[in-house]
Amino acid sequence: MKKLIPHHKNEGKTLDILASWLINKDSIEFTISVNDYDSSNINNEFSLTSWNNEGLWNYDVVEIFISRANKTPYLELQSSPINQKFALIINIPRIDFESPKILRAKVDIPSKNPWVTVINIPICDIPGSGNILYGNCFSCLGSARKRQYYALNINDGESADFHKPELFVKLGEIIER
Repeated sequence: MKKLIPHHKNEGKTLDILASWLINKDSIEFTISVNDYDSSNINNEFSLTSWNNEGLWNYDVVEIFISRANKTPYLELQSSPINQKFALIINIPRIDFESPKILRAKVDIPSKNPWVTVINIPICDIPGSGNILYGNCFSCLGSARKRQYYALNINDGESADFHKPELFVKLGEIIER
């Protein structure tokens, strides 16, 4: 599946962001492409090897929220343009969350402009049960004053709110072959 990610009431120039994903029996792989990206909001102080980069969302990131149920718990994965990563399991948005105990997901940044991020998530890392995957793809870009938010399925409130599992879309079925 491939979709253009719309922006959330952004002012000024908006970017074309394309999300695609492919599900097989062992994993789901997302490719998110940000066209005309200018590398303006990066913090080099975050780790390139750890998933424990709390606060990474305050800088340029693409994000995947994914679950095997159309609700909580869900896995949140973030990646910056220089391959810094962050991950959480969200049990109750903004209230109950934890770092994953085991995370085999892999992130690759094959190109810088367009900024392309490839995130491969093993099915066994995705919370919930069942053969249907639900989720949402996001991007947060720009400095605080000019921050722009994008989402595959965007909320209609005044401000962007990604932690709404009720807005997750059906990504597809796990292929059992």
